[in-house]
Amino acid sequence: LIIKPFIVAATMLVAGLILIVLGFARSGNANMNNYALATFGLLLVIAGAITSVMYGALERRYRRLLRERPLLHYTLKAEAHQAQIKKNIDELKSKNKALLFVMLFFCVLFAIILPFFVEEKLVMIAICLGFGAFLSIVAWIITSYRVRKLRKGGEEVILGRGGAYLEGSFHAWDMPETGITNLSYEPSTIPGNIGKLTIEYTAQSIPAPLTETIVLLIPGELEHQIPGVLRALEEARR
Repeated sequence: LIIKPFIVAATMLVAGLILIVLGFARSGNANMNNYALATFGLLLVIAGAITSVMYGALERRYRRLLRERPLLHYTLKAEAHQAQIKKNIDELKSKNKALLFVMLFFCVLFAIILPFFVEEKLVMIAICLGFGAFLSIVAWIITSYRVRKLRKGGEEVILGRGGAYLEGSFHAWDMPETGITNLSYEPSTIPGNIGKLTIEYTAQSIPAPLTETIVLLIPGELEHQIPGVLRALEEARR
């Protein structure tokens, strides 16, 4: 069981309920802050419930991956494992950098356009650029956390029709509004060496779809299973 997300969800639920109770307990005082307190508490409860439901669904799919016969189940050697970590870190950094550049572009665009519509032009420019700096710091923190988690992952790899477990993380593409969007395999030019299976999956979300790419290095002795694996994954994405 993945404990941390459920601890976070439970914390949000309890904190939200406390804020709701406090807000209504002070409702006799004609102060809008009390209603804001209750509203914020309600948002925390909703966020905690959604977090619990989503990670509960992920947990069930992870258990099913372990229970059912996987498409591939193997342990990488140390050298291949380090190479797989590097490839996944490169994919992660490339994706996060592209997203950050898009957000920074809009921050700069707003810093140029919005001052024409307000009196406090310098203040508006500072707000837009400050928000860009905030996004940069958040992106750096998130990317650093994900990189550390990848580097601490184990050598075990499990690939199923609906998800994969690698580097200590579980990826599921059989969730609602989620599916494989790109699938490719690059065999080694030298027989018996490591091949590369790349899976891109996308989850529909607001304001834009979220795309994740994972790279699985396939030992040479398992390469004969790849045609069947690709067929099964292609069937799963339909």
